[in-house]
Amino acid sequence: MARRKKTSPAEDLIDLVALMPWWAGVLLAILGYFWLHSVASQPITANAQSLV
Repeated sequence: MARRKKTSPAEDLIDLVALMPWWAGVLLAILGYFWLHSVASQPITANAQSLV
């Protein structure tokens, strides 16, 4: 019997979304876009102690 190879967490997430209705996947994609956009648009701050 062939065993399935181990998958990464990203592949597991894709498999989980594939089991959902199509509209749930679209909703998750839109929410993910806005969440990642807000994270990416935050300014990067560095304090002097972390550079030493």
